[in-house]
Amino acid sequence: MSAEVHDRGLQLAICEPYIYHELVVHLDAIPRPVTKVLDLGANAGVAGLYCAHKWGSEVVAVEPFDPARLVSNFTRNNLEGKLTLLQLAVWSHPGERLAMHRTGNDGMVGAVYEDVTQRTLCSYRPHTITPAQLATIAGPCDLVKIDIEGAEHVLDLGALYENAQFVILEQHTGGTNPTIDLERGLSSFTRVTEQLWARK
Repeated sequence: MSAEVHDRGLQLAICEPYIYHELVVHLDAIPRPVTKVLDLGANAGVAGLYCAHKWGSEVVAVEPFDPARLVSNFTRNNLEGKLTLLQLAVWSHPGERLAMHRTGNDGMVGAVYEDVTQRTLCSYRPHTITPAQLATIAGPCDLVKIDIEGAEHVLDLGALYENAQFVILEQHTGGTNPTIDLERGLSSFTRVTEQLWARK
């Protein structure tokens, strides 16, 4: 189930329209064009679509679940040429397959990451890539948007920030035992909005 959003010349299908409107608040606060976006946990592709439409940005979208809605949203806005899609999950060990479970929002977000060796039954098992590997594949990106359902608290994402001028980080508080100090990892950045950080 999805809803249609028509805004700023964009047309997209998204599970919950509030997700679009909440993210646009942070995207609107970016003071200058970005040429390349890494959209980690892309879901329906809102961050990448916004930047590709507004600035002509190239987009590397990382989404472990079915990317059909994301691809459709780029196609219907004639921006498919701006999209590079990686259907992977970011995790600490490359090449593993994680047990992931969809929860909430009609199954579009709320993935729970688990070690696949601890569980025999799961809803989805994507291949994994480390943050450092992803940084190498994606190359330098002006904007890094991260929405990885709590994994941001247990992964060292520093390699992704190395060339970024802006970071949008959605922090999830439930279900994860934090081992990473997120703000320490963003020490070269200043908070602009609740989720947007700009390099000092």
